[in-house]
Amino acid sequence: RCFRCPHIEKGMGSVAKEAVAVTGAVLLGSYLGRKQEELLKAGVDPEARFRKSEGMNGSKTLVFVFGWAGAQWRQLEKLLDWYQKVAEFDTISAISPFPDPSGIASLILEQVSLHLNHDRIVFHLFSQNGSSTFIQLLESLENSSFRGSNGREIVLQDLYAGKLTHMILDSTPLIPPSISVFQNALGYSRPLTSIMLQEPRYEHPVWTPLSVTALLWDHYVRFWKPNRKMESMTNRLRRMRDSIPSHVSLLMFYGSKDVLIPAEDIEKFIEEEKGKKRQIEIVKWDDSPHVGHFKAHPTEYTVKILQFLGRKEAERIVQSKL
Repeated sequence: RCFRCPHIEKGMGSVAKEAVAVTGAVLLGSYLGRKQEELLKAGVDPEARFRKSEGMNGSKTLVFVFGWAGAQWRQLEKLLDWYQKVAEFDTISAISPFPDPSGIASLILEQVSLHLNHDRIVFHLFSQNGSSTFIQLLESLENSSFRGSNGREIVLQDLYAGKLTHMILDSTPLIPPSISVFQNALGYSRPLTSIMLQEPRYEHPVWTPLSVTALLWDHYVRFWKPNRKMESMTNRLRRMRDSIPSHVSLLMFYGSKDVLIPAEDIEKFIEEEKGKKRQIEIVKWDDSPHVGHFKAHPTEYTVKILQFLGRKEAERIVQSKL
């Protein structure tokens, strides 16, 4: 109905009216898809999406922090500062362009090649964008090796051979559940709407239907076989998730009132991973929003991370340095 004009429709039959509506939706959806891509990627220098702690402090632990879609550095700085000054861990962080994280994968791989001398590697992932960045990293190494500027060659097993021991998942089940094309478009429209509005608002009377239309256009017109593509993508993500060794422990932060990633999706993922005898620790809140748990509960959040990573007297350390 958004794409109908009563003056044009006057005297038309029902079929013609539907044709006008569909044509308007397709044309506007195509335009919006291109416009979103321009807005999301315009002026985005990959280097500006990537940071590492100033002067690696010689820690034996390196933490990769991957931000959520539309995240700003000012929103991650307090956590990164805590990792470096309180926990005394080295950090490498990235905010991938949404919805395609492949643009900075080479930068992350370069840093992996330079810092495999750390005894332990930890990944701290925020939302589906952080998880997608991690999966992209694994996929880049699955069938090939990567040679860094230092001449060192790495393969996927270099990450897994005792280096990757812990993962922290904030507001993400690592991979999305198997869903229909429309559900996928509706799901992606929510972070897109938030990015467009530059505020934590996920539904809008204009941007939501336009985003869904653009995403459906992307599936149906560009790829022609969306269900097959969706299935292959889901299978690919599951394969990469299943390749993570069972010795890697998980810490799950999530909320019962998350409007982007339902708690049920995360709990289903937790049950699947428990079936693999993976060690999982869970912290669930009822009063903090999507990716807002650290801001709402900084002490509990950071104490739990230190405990999860095996630091003794975690609460005293956090309280003395906050």
